[in-house]
Amino acid sequence: MACPFGAGQLNLASGWSSYRNSPDYFNSCSNSNMSVPMNIAGYQFAHSGNAYCGVATWWIYPNIREYVGIQLLSPTIIGQKYYVSFFVSFSCGGTVSIATNKMGCTLSTLPYSVGNPFPINNQSLFHSDSILTDTVNWIKLSTSFIADSAYQYLIIGNFYDDNNTDTLSVNNIGNVGYYYIDDVCLTTDSIYNDTWTGIENLHESNISIIPNPANTFIKINGMEGELEINIYDLVGRIVRHTKINNNLLNTESISNGIYLIKIDSKDKTIIKKILIQH
Repeated sequence: MACPFGAGQLNLASGWSSYRNSPDYFNSCSNSNMSVPMNIAGYQFAHSGNAYCGVATWWIYPNIREYVGIQLLSPTIIGQKYYVSFFVSFSCGGTVSIATNKMGCTLSTLPYSVGNPFPINNQSLFHSDSILTDTVNWIKLSTSFIADSAYQYLIIGNFYDDNNTDTLSVNNIGNVGYYYIDDVCLTTDSIYNDTWTGIENLHESNISIIPNPANTFIKINGMEGELEINIYDLVGRIVRHTKINNNLLNTESISNGIYLIKIDSKDKTIIKKILIQH
């Protein structure tokens, strides 16, 4: 894995590649406009870890789509039941302002590429019929299926043409539909799929912030030592930066509202959502 320095560099994400056009890779290690949380497509923290990818699901030009794909660790077994899920978040920055439905995934026995793109064939393993407009939260999309072939590749995007895709302009100035994608899971274990929340989050069950909603203070449980705190409002502005050693943070001077709190310790980084109510 390497840090992206420009658009269309999904190949820098280990295992992932473009299966149609030029999907993007974002990572907080980047010093360019491909960073996390701020980047060319908008503002969003990773669902877990420090990176995610992004795909165009609609364009002002006819039937422009971007697909991300990856080879499975082993082919699916015919007749076996599988569970698949991933998290998406609508990006709304600059010219990116068209929300769409039909975000979903499919499987293939063959790999695809920019030069040999997966077709827009109005078929998918599953997709969202709802137009996804949430720019704050990550939405989990999930389904189960019985494998009817020895599939080797998983592909994510909008596989439906313009006539079969619903759109919604959220600010009347944009011309692109675009979504971030993070934490993809394909498993034969239904419980694992149901509880799958991300690589880091699987190990965060002992970390909590109380009280939440908060009034005059919050206590961070499950992290030790000096903690570096950054609190962001929902447009990405830092409203508090400090360091604490006693796991207590005074919130009296923070206005009422919803915020993202980023907590860095010596060995981990945690991002949570908090509500301030005085």
